[in-house]
Amino acid sequence: MARYEFPASFEQRRMWVLSRLSPGRPTYNVPWAIWLDGPLDVRALTSAWAAAVARHEALRTVLREDGGMPVQAVDDDGGRAAELPVLSLEDPAPDERQTRAGAKLRELACEPFDLAAGPLVRATLLRLAPDRHVLSLVAHHVVTDGWSCRLLFAELAADYQALTAGLPPGTAEPALQYPDFAVWQAEHDEAGGYAAAEAFWQAELDGAPHELALPVDHPYPDAERDTAATVPVRVDAETAAALRELAARRGVTLFAVVAAGYATLLSRLTGADELLIAAPVAGRTRAETEPMIGLFANTLVIRADLRGNPALGQAAERLHAAGARAQAHQELPFARVVELNRPARRASRSPLVQAFCAVEDAWPALTAGGVTWRPELTDNGTGKFEIELYVTVAPGQPGAMAGQLRYRSDLFEPATARRFADGLELIFAAMGARPGTRLSGVEILTPEVRELVTRTWPAAGGPAALTRRPPGPITL
Repeated sequence: MARYEFPASFEQRRMWVLSRLSPGRPTYNVPWAIWLDGPLDVRALTSAWAAAVARHEALRTVLREDGGMPVQAVDDDGGRAAELPVLSLEDPAPDERQTRAGAKLRELACEPFDLAAGPLVRATLLRLAPDRHVLSLVAHHVVTDGWSCRLLFAELAADYQALTAGLPPGTAEPALQYPDFAVWQAEHDEAGGYAAAEAFWQAELDGAPHELALPVDHPYPDAERDTAATVPVRVDAETAAALRELAARRGVTLFAVVAAGYATLLSRLTGADELLIAAPVAGRTRAETEPMIGLFANTLVIRADLRGNPALGQAAERLHAAGARAQAHQELPFARVVELNRPARRASRSPLVQAFCAVEDAWPALTAGGVTWRPELTDNGTGKFEIELYVTVAPGQPGAMAGQLRYRSDLFEPATARRFADGLELIFAAMGARPGTRLSGVEILTPEVRELVTRTWPAAGGPAALTRRPPGPITL
């Protein structure tokens, strides 16, 4: 098997370094489960998967070390990456198959990758019944991102449709491949192409706080950890519609509204009126990159300015402006932004920014070849930041919005995370109904918790007599 070598992109280098700091951890595994309902043609699906691996060099890439630095090595054929083993889960009782499938999906999601040996993408088909399957696709982040996954799933469905109709796969190979982008990126850097972005990020983050004083339940450990858990953030249909309406009325994005609510919670928990929030961006600033699979996604740092106790609607406008500035300079890799700002390094905390926020469109189900395809992200029990907010919206459906708060489980107790989520729900409700409310006047305690901290605890002589302390310096 021949391999062709190319320079690694900036983000690939960062992933390579992170993998060496935490070998064997699934933190940067990207695990998806595609639920397939209908009479599945396994041979056609296998051929569609092999065609995708042959079409995209990123799916045939490994990272090997050369002189202390990673380089991309692309196999000339798919090898093991193109394989699609089939595992049967039909033996137990029908009501147990879903549980077993979930457990197997989590197991597959957590299996480590060897970046040098590869393959860096694994496909496994689980058979639950003749008309019920789930395709597990797990890739290392070093070769893929969210945009790439959408492309890949669409291509798989289209090629499966063609194959079941007796036609060859019809998806065209992209004109350029990910290694071409990495070469261009290196040349662009050498020519000083990032100078303007570097100047912006130095100015934008000058004087910004680099650490968020989160009210943790447990001391920070000696080394950074990534074990995480989640709690739901419930957004009812009325609130979801009101948040969309607020965004439209203020001329801001829904992300800005959600991020403003999140920043409000973080400010009330920490007492900070300026803080940094990380957010994902596609990073595909050139049209040529749009049909390519690979790691283009970047992390933006948004400076949330809540000084002067603004109203909720004003906070959304500020977050919108800050997000727009950041997005206009998204080409500079996150690792370079961190280096430029030289935050104090602590082994137990992520550098520069510890909170993350993402607003994403839901992945709709589709039908191809008589089979319904429904993709879902699998939880591998890890997190990249100390606290992360994910909000999913259904395009064209004003009342459809769901949230999830992910938190480092070595720092926060589940009950504390639940109170954080409750606070977010109250803030979002206030934003939709009363956007003129000042941040300091927004209620972030549920009636039950307020009763606890204002009446029950004082009557009992303090919280220690009843439970763990409440989460940090919450302003009542």
